Amino acid sequence: MNKNKTHIDKKAATYTAITLVVLGFLLFYFGFKATPPVEESGMLINFGNTETGSGHIEPPKATPVRKSTPPPPPPSKPKVTQKAKEAINTQDFEEAAAIESAKKKEEERKKQEAKEAELKRQKEIEHQREIERQKELEAERLRKEEEARIEKERQEKEAKAEAIRQQTSNAFGKSNGNSTSQGNTGGEGNQGSPEGSTTSNGNGLGTGGSWSLAGRSLQGSLPKPNFNIQKEGIVVVEIAVDRSGKVISATPILRGSTTQDAELWKLAREAASKAHFNANPTAQAKQMGTITYNFVLN
Repeated sequence: MNKNKTHIDKKAATYTAITLVVLGFLLFYFGFKATPPVEESGMLINFGNTETGSGHIEPPKATPVRKSTPPPPPPSKPKVTQKAKEAINTQDFEEAAAIESAKKKEEERKKQEAKEAELKRQKEIEHQREIERQKELEAERLRKEEEARIEKERQEKEAKAEAIRQQTSNAFGKSNGNSTSQGNTGGEGNQGSPEGSTTSNGNGLGTGGSWSLAGRSLQGSLPKPNFNIQKEGIVVVEIAVDRSGKVISATPILRGSTTQDAELWKLAREAASKAHFNANPTAQAKQMGTITYNFVLN
């Protein structure tokens, strides 16, 4: 063991000595080399040799012109091959055809909408015309119905007037004033009194009359109108009689009358107002009846 230790120590000492020698050489060669001093540099001034550049004002310094950097060249377009050109042309043609087709479809749609709108407007106009025609037909129908109703009422009035004339022909008309009359009715209503009378003024113009008041009798003779005009016709006067027998109202009416002459109506009303009937305490306070005057030319 001691031998091995001695050998190792020698080996270590040898390596150490070699290392120190190498380090010493490096320090001598690199570490102790002197660096030469750097001389200070100054600014050179040109004072000139003529008076042209002399002066008291220092001119401004010229701005150095900077050289502009030229822009980079545009990128070169890739070369399009013939096949690519054909593809592009085909695509452009297809797009143009699609746009044209879309335009045509839009135009056709607008035309169809306009046509439908026109048809709808025509239908509305025709509908309004049909409504107007129906209104006109309805108005014509109502007019005809009204005319028929008026004609029917006229015929009924004429028939009633003719019936009254027939009923009173034996009592009124062209007579000497000595005839008598009496009412004769059926069912409910007012009935003429057997004491009804006719009169004549003897001046070529004649009047006759009858009255109807249920349960009452005429006191005296029936007042006659002051008839002296060249007119004729039958006038029916509706009267209201109180319990004392006095006529409290007299109104000419169309029912049964054959004339609406204002003078004949006035004469009949005035004459009827003068009539007087028997008193009846149990009668109605306002009993209704009629007095009929027949104005004729003798």
